[in-house]
Amino acid sequence: MRFIFFILLNSHLLTAQTVLTQTVGTSAFQVVTSREVKAIELVGRSLEKEMKETELEFSQDKVGQALFEIAIYRESQNLSAIKIDSEELQSLVQSVKVRLQNNSTWKKLDVTDEELRTWIERKKIAHDYLKLKASSLAAIVTDQEIQDYYDKNRVKFGSTPLEGQKSNIRLFLQKESQQQRVKEWLSALKTKYQIRNDLAELGTSLDEDLKSEKKVDSKTSTNK
Repeated sequence: MRFIFFILLNSHLLTAQTVLTQTVGTSAFQVVTSREVKAIELVGRSLEKEMKETELEFSQDKVGQALFEIAIYRESQNLSAIKIDSEELQSLVQSVKVRLQNNSTWKKLDVTDEELRTWIERKKIAHDYLKLKASSLAAIVTDQEIQDYYDKNRVKFGSTPLEGQKSNIRLFLQKESQQQRVKEWLSALKTKYQIRNDLAELGTSLDEDLKSEKKVDSKTSTNK
């Protein structure tokens, strides 16, 4: 009887351990797994209304986004730059639970309440700090810079006078400069927090898996 119980126990543990765990990279001296990446991707999708994505992309793949999210969060914590109210955090946790309760992929991930709270807090703080940092890196564009850009792109503007394009050019140059400064800041964070994307180095990603899972869940919810 004990032998049978031992087999059943180990079978259960083996099943739990085989739930999507593959090391995909490291950030801020912590290992990140495919399970965690998939989980926080689903969390991010469920909180799109509460945490609108910034126009500033800090990585092109989901693993990279997760790694940089950890680094940005750690940077914010080191500087005590952003804090989240406990009531707001609890509200976000409850929202995610409700929105993902019927998601088949989410169920397979078997996320604990502690993990969910930790990931949501990290995502929210990293999101807010990135916006704050990007705002501080916004550049002042001079009239001369606008004039120079207009002169270099006369073919594109045609017969439209400078005055008619001045505000658009200013916004474009400000955004371009801001994106470059953010890119340089993120590059510094990559070195500081020793970000390593193992899948990117191998030329693979989890993005296709996540897309296919999203389609499956979408079809399931439609059929319901």
